[in-house]
Amino acid sequence: MRTTQFKPPRDIPYSLMSISSFAGVNFAVPPSQIADNECSDISNFEITQTGRLRKRLGYELVVDNLTTDSINGMYLYKDKFLVAIGTKLYNLKTDDTLELLYSSLNNHKTTFFTMNGKLYILDGTNYLQYDGIEFKKVQDIAYVPTLYVAAQPATGVNDTNTMNEPINLLSPSFKVSYSADGTTKTYKLGIENLDATLVKAWINNVEKVEVTDFTVDRVKGEVTFLSAPEKGTDNVIIQAFKTNTGYADRINKCTLAISYGGLNDTHIILSGNPDSPAVVFRGGAMDPTYFSDLDYQAVGETDEPVTGFTIQYDSLVIFKNKSIWHMAFELTDKGAKYPVRPLNGAYGCINPNTIELIENAPFFLDRRGVYILTQSNVREEKNIALMSE
Repeated sequence: MRTTQFKPPRDIPYSLMSISSFAGVNFAVPPSQIADNECSDISNFEITQTGRLRKRLGYELVVDNLTTDSINGMYLYKDKFLVAIGTKLYNLKTDDTLELLYSSLNNHKTTFFTMNGKLYILDGTNYLQYDGIEFKKVQDIAYVPTLYVAAQPATGVNDTNTMNEPINLLSPSFKVSYSADGTTKTYKLGIENLDATLVKAWINNVEKVEVTDFTVDRVKGEVTFLSAPEKGTDNVIIQAFKTNTGYADRINKCTLAISYGGLNDTHIILSGNPDSPAVVFRGGAMDPTYFSDLDYQAVGETDEPVTGFTIQYDSLVIFKNKSIWHMAFELTDKGAKYPVRPLNGAYGCINPNTIELIENAPFFLDRRGVYILTQSNVREEKNIALMSE
């Protein structure tokens, strides 16, 4: 056998190239044409704010083989890390075990938000409140509005016919506050065909009982006291119940939520109800249990659904499938107003989970790529820019 010996090549000197600002990956040109501070491919690295490379953080398996149901949402509330899986809501504890908290969720993408220290949950069917201990259906604890104050017993409204608070979509219950004249026994509520639920009444802050202290004509919506309440100002309060079919589900079926109120996040804005996909509902001031039957509006075309929200400065940006809208907050002598106007009629967001506010600019996924909204105060087709190139 003949053997051949090769001499090892001599050492070739090398030089270091220093890159002060790394620009990232460039897929737009062939590898031979990229700049010195670009690369043609990269894996498991990310770019820091100073333009340097840093190894991307990894991940680890926490819980496995628990169920075949999908994870519908996660949220950190107080000392609990909540995970919605199928119809169940768990607390992922620090030892990586799951503690079952609630087992009657709708198996649907779940939205969480907090206000006044309490957690609220929307799953497309249920609207729940959780205080860290107990779960409640919001419609069972919803705010009871007082429709009129200083109302006249004979009419159920005041002299100026000025409503104090509108009906709550979430509650069949309502109140009317009367100024008694000292002689009238029968008080009209202004709403007929009441529910069978017992009517409540207070005279000078003393609670009265139906049948014992007064009778009710539910068809006519009238309460008749056995003896006329003494004269006074707002000294008679009557609470009755009238279920309006479908009212509560306008809120219960919502799947999108954000807090907004101009410079202060004082109101909860909801949407995503498949029965009214273009409608936006506004909650009461610092009260997510009160959604007035007057505080809602359809945004744009009624068959084009709202797909998400974000806040830019003091404005609320409303995304739909094929358009973008702007909501402002204006405080007038007649109360708060929320005017809505279009921003862009050519682009929109196709998935609410893609909306991110980065350096005060909303990024979102349109059907043609990832875009950024560059300004929210001018209506034109040039107020967005493509970012996914």
